[in-house]
Amino acid sequence: MPHTIVHVIEDVALASGGPSRSSTQLLDAINKTGQYSCRLLVSNQDRPKVAVPTSVKITDASEHGSISRQVVHQALTEINDETPIRLVHIHGIWLPFLHHAASYCQKNGIPYVIAPRGMLEPWSLNQKWLKKKLALWLYQRSDLRRSSGIHVTAESEKTSLESLGFKQNFVVSNGVAVPELPPKSPVTSKPSVLFLSRVHPKKGIEILLSAWRELTPVGWDLKIVGPGDAQYIAQLRKLIQSMELESSVTILPETDDQAKWQLYVQSSLFVLPTHSENFGIVVAEALGAGVPVITTTGTPWAELDELGCGWCIELSELNLISALREATLMDKTELAKMGEAGRNYVSSTFGWDVIADKMCRHYQRLIG
Repeated sequence: MPHTIVHVIEDVALASGGPSRSSTQLLDAINKTGQYSCRLLVSNQDRPKVAVPTSVKITDASEHGSISRQVVHQALTEINDETPIRLVHIHGIWLPFLHHAASYCQKNGIPYVIAPRGMLEPWSLNQKWLKKKLALWLYQRSDLRRSSGIHVTAESEKTSLESLGFKQNFVVSNGVAVPELPPKSPVTSKPSVLFLSRVHPKKGIEILLSAWRELTPVGWDLKIVGPGDAQYIAQLRKLIQSMELESSVTILPETDDQAKWQLYVQSSLFVLPTHSENFGIVVAEALGAGVPVITTTGTPWAELDELGCGWCIELSELNLISALREATLMDKTELAKMGEAGRNYVSSTFGWDVIADKMCRHYQRLIG
C-alpha cells in the first residue's frame, strides 16, 4: 500500500487562484504514479471550488468546528488513525490553520514540507510588513526552520529564501495540463490582449491601463478577467472610465476551466505585468494554449525572449508600452509562430507526469 501524504491548504476555491488548481492537479498526478497516496486537508469548502480530480480525497477541518489548534490536530489524528501519515506538505504560510498543521507534525515526529507560494518574496513580504514580522517572530520562522524541506517553484524563489537564511529549499515547478485546444471562433477575428489572473494590486493592472492608454493600438481590445475584491474592481472600472478606455477595455468576472481555455485560444497575446509571482501558472497556461506572453522579471519566466515565445521585461510603463507596441505591430503569422514555440516548450517541460516524478523523488528522500 502506498505511503500516505497529507497536503494542507486553506481552501481550493476558484477565487484563490493558482494554488487551488496546481495543488489539486499535483495530488492527482502523484496519485496516478501509485508511489504515494495523497489527500487534502482544507479549512473550509464553502466557496465555489475548482474542479477537484476524483483521485483526491478532501477532509474539511471546519466540519470539526472553528479552526483552532485542537480542531486541526483532531482532523490530522483521524487521518493518521485511518492510514499512517508519512509526510505533510503545507501550501502557504502565515495562517494559524497552517501553523497548527506544522505544530501537529512537530509534536508527533512527522516530517513536513512547507511551500511558501511566493509569500516570502520581497514584494509580498513588504505588504502588511508589521503583521508578518510579528508572525515570523511568533511561529513562522520556527515552522520553516524545523521543516524537512521548503518547496519552491523557481530558482528565483529559492534565492529569496536563502537570503532570509532558509537553506533546505528544493525546486519543483508547477505543472500544466495542456488540453487539446478548441478551434478559434471565426467570429472573433479582432485581435485582443488577455489579462487572466487574480485582479489584485500586485498584478500591475494600473500600469497596464496607463500603457494601454498611451499606446491605444488600433483595432485591438484588452480583456481583464479574474476574481478580485469588489471594491478594487470598482476602482479599476472608474479608472478605465476616467482614461476614456471603455471602447477597448473590458473587465470580466472569473470563469470556469473550459471557458478559460477558450479565452486563451481566442486571444492574440497574453499579458501579466505583475510585481511578483513565485511561478505564474497563467503564464504557463497561456503558452500551453499557443499564445505569446508579455510578463515581468517579477516572475521566473526570463527565458521567454530566448525561447522566442514572448517578452520578459523590467516592470515599468515605458517597458510595457515598448513590448505591447512590438507585439501589436506583428502580423498573425509571426504571433502564431511564437505561440507554437511556447506550446511546445510547456508541453515538454511542465507536463504533470514530469512534475509528479520530480516531487516523488523528493518525497522519497525526505521520508528516507
